[in-house]
Amino acid sequence: MKKVIHRAILVYILIGLFCIGMAAFFITWFCNGSDWVMNERNRHIYANGLMQNTGEIYDRDGVKLAYSENGLRYYAEDPAVREALLHTVGDTENFISKSIQKQFAAGLSGYNPVGGVHMLEEWNQGGKVNLTVSAQVSRVALEQLAGRKGAVCVYNYKTGEVLCSVSTPSYDPQNKPDMDPDSEQYQGVYVNRVLSGLYPPGSTFKLVTAAAAIENIPDIMTREFVCSGQYEASDGVIKCNGVHGKLTFEEALAESCNTVFSQVAIELGTVRMTEQAQKMGFNGDFTVDGLTYPGGSYKVSDAGAADLGWSGIGQYTDMANPFTMMTIAGGIGNGGTVVQPRLVNNVLGPLNIPTHIGKTVEGAKIMESSTASILADMMHGAVLNNYGADNFAGLDLCAKTGTAEVNDSSKPHAWFVGFVRNEEAPLAFAVVIENGGSGFKAAGSVANAVLQSCVEVLNKK
Repeated sequence: MKKVIHRAILVYILIGLFCIGMAAFFITWFCNGSDWVMNERNRHIYANGLMQNTGEIYDRDGVKLAYSENGLRYYAEDPAVREALLHTVGDTENFISKSIQKQFAAGLSGYNPVGGVHMLEEWNQGGKVNLTVSAQVSRVALEQLAGRKGAVCVYNYKTGEVLCSVSTPSYDPQNKPDMDPDSEQYQGVYVNRVLSGLYPPGSTFKLVTAAAAIENIPDIMTREFVCSGQYEASDGVIKCNGVHGKLTFEEALAESCNTVFSQVAIELGTVRMTEQAQKMGFNGDFTVDGLTYPGGSYKVSDAGAADLGWSGIGQYTDMANPFTMMTIAGGIGNGGTVVQPRLVNNVLGPLNIPTHIGKTVEGAKIMESSTASILADMMHGAVLNNYGADNFAGLDLCAKTGTAEVNDSSKPHAWFVGFVRNEEAPLAFAVVIENGGSGFKAAGSVANAVLQSCVEVLNKK
């Protein structure tokens, strides 16, 4: 009798282990099956390591950006659109990792845990990804960058829809040129500078310093400052870009006065400056539709007074990401709260059944609404009194330039960051041109052309 009991127990143990093993297998399959299917050895999708047979990608207006036909991968009809959206859509070789084609590979294949890629294999019916970006706007951005390296991004700060995400250098993925990626022309060509780029922010970081000052220094808006062309800290001197004489804090932002903002950063101290920078996204990582991007870097724990002053004007070791600066501008325009950006409107399966739907999601509160209102007026004042409202016809623009010094003898990086106060076209943007020189001269016209195109696209709806 004991032998029977022991044998029964052993059988039950074996059955239990079998059930556990099967459960582990199915859990693993449901969790990782899409990754297994999208392995480059899967000949239903790849040929010689190239993605050839998969679904379609469209822009916000239904322009076809990528599709497969007769076992080959094709891209948009317009070569300029193909080049402009290379880093957003992706490439056939999957060298560009932060792209929709790479991130949503399983969805494009029409994969599901039960049938795998049966629809794609048997009837050539993959999935569809409908993006928020505009082919028209992207083409304008590429034309405006005019062969210069940099990034342009624009999004609706009320809905989160990204209308433009263009990175250069680029190339036509349908007619890929012979190129040396280490050459000057194509240096970093596989890097999506919008999502992966990190640059000294220059004076655009004064938006962070200004927000910290408004929230922590009660009399900041009524103070009178004096700029003599430099500020002498206890351990060094911060040079200004001019001699501005007497000016208010609002005037200091319009004039981009280093003397005032370095002084204010030193007064705020490392703790308050760091707190504000981190609230606005620095020192963190974020995602847009599964694609990770850095918030930037602000490290001043070991900084002396002069270095802290330099950090407050976007120099020292400060680093910023274009997408993050865009969302900061959007947060100011949205009353102090960021709406999370998104690149995807929806993903549809082979039978047009939605498998992913993009939604408007409220993100972090980066400042008080009263602070955002004051800062918005200050940025608008900079446009009126410094950049010229006539250069942005029809746009109620609030903006800040940046001319970011680099460590070598190269020309500074040119920044232009801001938002449009318009209920019909609530647009936030960031433009950075590597070694472009003056922020406004190099990047201002790019921003205007792209924003005007965005307004045109939104007015069509």
